[in-house]
Amino acid sequence: MRILSVALAVGLLIGPIVPALAQQGEDEPLSSVTVLVDLSESWHNQKNRNDNIHLLRVVGQAVVRMVDRMMAPVQIRYLPIGDISLFARPLCEVVFSPKLLAGRSRSGIMSNPRELASYLTEDCPTFLLSRPVQPLTDISGAIDTAARLAEQQLGNQKLLLVVSDMKEELRRGQAPVRFALPGFRMLVLYRPLDEDRRNPGSLDERIRQWRKRIEGAGAKVDLDIEGAATPARIERQLLD
Repeated sequence: MRILSVALAVGLLIGPIVPALAQQGEDEPLSSVTVLVDLSESWHNQKNRNDNIHLLRVVGQAVVRMVDRMMAPVQIRYLPIGDISLFARPLCEVVFSPKLLAGRSRSGIMSNPRELASYLTEDCPTFLLSRPVQPLTDISGAIDTAARLAEQQLGNQKLLLVVSDMKEELRRGQAPVRFALPGFRMLVLYRPLDEDRRNPGSLDERIRQWRKRIEGAGAKVDLDIEGAATPARIERQLLD
C-alpha cells in the first residue's frame, strides 16, 4: 500500500511535465531553410538599398511558399556573411510549426502563415539592412555555419540560399573554411560587381569555382543571377 502511495505521489509530481515535453517535441525541426546574406560593403551599401530590400522580400516570399511543401516543423534562419562568419549567430530565426488552430505565437515559433510572411518580408529584411557594414566577406565560414546548425535537426531536408556577389575577401593569412554539405539543396543568387561588367570572364570563373567547391562538398546546387529571381523560380530551383 505504501509503495502504491509513493507511486501515485510521484505520478502527480511528474504528470504536469509530460504535456510540456510533448509540446516541445512537436516543434522540433524536421527540415530547414537557411539564408545567407552578404553584409559586406560591395553588397550592403546605400546605393544598393532598394535592390536589397526588393531581393530580400522576394526571398522571404519564396520561403513562405516553400515551407508549405516541406516537412514541418521547419527551422528558418538568416545568417550574416561578413568578417569571420564562422559560428556567427542568426540575425533572424524562427520555427514554423503549422497547427489546425493557429493560436498566438510563442517565443521563436510561428504557426500562422500570414504572420510568417510579415516577419520574412518586412521585419527580417528591415533588421538585416540595419546591421553595420562588414569590412570583409567570409562566405565559406557562413556556409560552414549553416551546415553545422542543420546537423541538429531531426529530418534530412536541408535547403540553403545565398544572396551575395560571391567575391570572398578574408583577413590576411586567413584560409577559406572547408565545408561539407551532404544532402543539401542549395541556390546561389549572385550579383555582378562593376568590375564584372568590365570583365565578364572574371565573374564566370568565380561562379565556376564556387560551383566546383559546393558540388565537391556534396550539395546539389544551382547558381543564378539575382535579377532573374522570383518567388516561384526560387521555389522550383530548391524543391523541384
